[in-house]
Amino acid sequence: MSDATPLVLHAPARRAPELSWVAEMLLGRFLGLPWRLQLHDAGEVRLQAPGGDVVWPDVFLSGADGQWRAPATLPSLPFAEWPVPDAALRERLGQSTLPVLFGDGRFDTAPGRVRLPIDLTGTCFFLLSRYEEGVAGAPRDAHGRFGARASLPHRAGLGQRPLVDELVELLWWALAPLAPALRRLQRRPSLWVSCDVDAPYSAAGRSWGKALRQAGSALLHERSPRLAGQALLHATAARLGTQRYDPYDTFDWMLEANERAGHRMTFFFLSVRQPQPIDGSYELDEPRIAALLRRIADRGHAIGLHGSYRSIDEPERLVGELDGLRRAVVRARGDLAAIGSRQHYLRWRTPGTARLLDGLGLAYDSTLGFADGPGFRCGTCHAFPLFDLDARRGLTLVERPLVLMEATVLSKHYMGLGHGPRALDLMLGLKATCARFGGEFSLLWHNSNFGHPAARSMYLRLIEPVA
Repeated sequence: MSDATPLVLHAPARRAPELSWVAEMLLGRFLGLPWRLQLHDAGEVRLQAPGGDVVWPDVFLSGADGQWRAPATLPSLPFAEWPVPDAALRERLGQSTLPVLFGDGRFDTAPGRVRLPIDLTGTCFFLLSRYEEGVAGAPRDAHGRFGARASLPHRAGLGQRPLVDELVELLWWALAPLAPALRRLQRRPSLWVSCDVDAPYSAAGRSWGKALRQAGSALLHERSPRLAGQALLHATAARLGTQRYDPYDTFDWMLEANERAGHRMTFFFLSVRQPQPIDGSYELDEPRIAALLRRIADRGHAIGLHGSYRSIDEPERLVGELDGLRRAVVRARGDLAAIGSRQHYLRWRTPGTARLLDGLGLAYDSTLGFADGPGFRCGTCHAFPLFDLDARRGLTLVERPLVLMEATVLSKHYMGLGHGPRALDLMLGLKATCARFGGEFSLLWHNSNFGHPAARSMYLRLIEPVA
């Protein structure tokens, strides 16, 4: 992976735990290089390589040290744009400029030295740690979420760019000529398909009243006679004892489609029936759900925890939900070691939710994508362990960032692009961006969202194997 000589990162002693963590993400986890840290009192970060140094300013971490998580530590809009100086790097990035969230504008090169104008460690820490979400008074929507509309990179039009991954490429571009014997970690693009099982079956099958309300909603809000007809057909068939026409029961079709494409899916289940209607209205030990869990496990796919709406506020509730899911996975003969989580409605609070999930011994989490804007909430399409802004330490819990939820693009509650070419082009563009950086295209598509005639064809395009 590299030669035996480690790189030495000379860095300011201020905020050393934060700097050490983000340096390990950039150098160790993302590039796969050996390195060690040496602290000093200067105002720059210097990466010492066998053939010279890469230097960049220490702006964010030193500036925020005395006012941690204060609004004054956030960068200002609009961000400056730094013209990428090298044609090969521009081609690698697919961009001609890089935004400067934190930096000083000073760029120069000399034999054995490259001085970058962007605060690499500070910017990447800011993005990966979700610092802006943990700032005092950070705005929340009606569901208590920090949304894309509040995020500075999204407001700058950069939400669909993996800014951390771009800065990793900038760092490698500067470092590689100074250490020609180094070999970076080679990453292969991948695709991870998941499904949040909010509603495993349509309520229209339970009563004519529910069916008529569902049909009326389809006509009034969706303007879709097709969806209204599906609700009434399902209600009629359910009265005759068959669930064949349940428009939400798309599980076997999803499994077969992904198996043909070579993917192992993950299904996130709400574990316990909750009193409020915003959560699921099913139990894991219902015969229909238990049979579904067995089919998923028998076919080699994964089962995860979909933490209920209130669970981020009530740790005991989340513990009980995980215990219930584990019992159900045991009954289904599934893989207990692979249980990960995604919070219902993508509800998340930085840093408390990460700390809560970290204590549960989960294999990973995949909540960190914005419901109201697709793209790269953490600035990357690579998995990484999270950081606790309060305790000032890295966590064991690994985040698999959520790049795309179908409802974000399709639903009129969010972007409202519908099922036409614009929506598909945007989705495929995100997939291509992940492939460009050797990352994981994380796709969430709900089983209950295949009612539109074009939905299945869009889905099949998205799950095609990554070239």
